[in-house]
Amino acid sequence: MEKKIYFFLMLLCLPGILSGCKSDREGGEKEVQVTIEDYQKRAYLTTDVKYGTIEPVLTLELTPDELESNSYSIRQEMLEVEAVNVEKGARVQAGEVMVAFKADEIKDTIAEYEKRKDEDQMLIDHYTKLMKIDKKADYSADIKKLKNDLNVANLYIKEQTDRLSEYQLVAEKAGTVTSIHEDLQKGFGTGGKALVTVASGSSNYTTSTADDFAFQVGDVYEAQFGVGVYEMKIISVEETEGLRKIIFEPVSDMAGVAENEVLTMNIKKEKIQNAVYVEKAAIFTVEDKTYAFLVDENGFREAVAVTTGDTVDDYVIIKDGLKEGEQVTLN
Repeated sequence: MEKKIYFFLMLLCLPGILSGCKSDREGGEKEVQVTIEDYQKRAYLTTDVKYGTIEPVLTLELTPDELESNSYSIRQEMLEVEAVNVEKGARVQAGEVMVAFKADEIKDTIAEYEKRKDEDQMLIDHYTKLMKIDKKADYSADIKKLKNDLNVANLYIKEQTDRLSEYQLVAEKAGTVTSIHEDLQKGFGTGGKALVTVASGSSNYTTSTADDFAFQVGDVYEAQFGVGVYEMKIISVEETEGLRKIIFEPVSDMAGVAENEVLTMNIKKEKIQNAVYVEKAAIFTVEDKTYAFLVDENGFREAVAVTTGDTVDDYVIIKDGLKEGEQVTLN
């Protein structure tokens, strides 16, 4: 019986790591040490409830009014480039030849008919002078035939010019070049590809806002693009489904601003004084009720109902529920 008990104890002590039993050289046993970490209070990211004066800023993005994008391509399978007359960001006018492709045969034909026209016109002038000098001389039939030849030449020139237009990319509307296909820089154009894209629109800018700021026709504000500042005058204010659409007319020269660029306008609104406010991230809503997590001096938080007012930039005005100096957590 004693042997069985001894054998059982040996089994318990054999895996010392699992049982904690360990014998020293003198035959004694050490007690198992159990370590429990100290309780650590959870830390929250917090912000203070503030009191004072807020100066709201209404930020608007102004986009070109009636903006449209037109892409230009060729019908032919492939054409060799003769000249690329524009670059990305360039301003083009209606009728401007942006890209010309080689069409030597057509140009030679046009040049030939132009030469014939010049020759025919010189003969008409010559016969006319002779008839003035010699009243008996009559070259009316010759002049009539030459004028008919001129009309025929004009018809042929128009026909060839129409053909030549198929070898050119001509801007249909004024605008700004927004892209140029890389093939053109390699010296050729392929049919079916948008070789040049032009953004066109009116010179005005538009924006929409639900803000109740008192916009008035004729008022002038400043808008920014990059480091540039541009004066913009309101020419229209329209109510549309809870939003107001405002159209601005540039007062400043807009040279250097591409047709499709967006401008930023920051308008300072009337100051709000004696306001209690907190960062927007500290406010959350559950079932149409608004709360904030108030943190006490011991670091524990409690959800408290709050009544909010306007949102001003990154802050929310608090009408009730929080006081200046209190700490709340950020969501």
